[in-house]
Amino acid sequence: MSEGRALQDEGVQRAFSAGIPNMRHVKELLDEGHDLDDILESDPNRPAPDLEDEDEPPDAFLR
Repeated sequence: MSEGRALQDEGVQRAFSAGIPNMRHVKELLDEGHDLDDILESDPNRPAPDLEDEDEPPDAFLR
């Protein structure tokens, strides 16, 4: 892994490339000065909060 062989794997490349548009969008919003909490709350892929659970749901941008 430390030799970078995984980066040559097509499956790894597909997995990372699927999230690149979302990551670019988040970076643009951050560059525009938007607050990270507001960005995460506006994520349409973020699961609805469980009203019985006090913990915040995982961030969908990181999936």
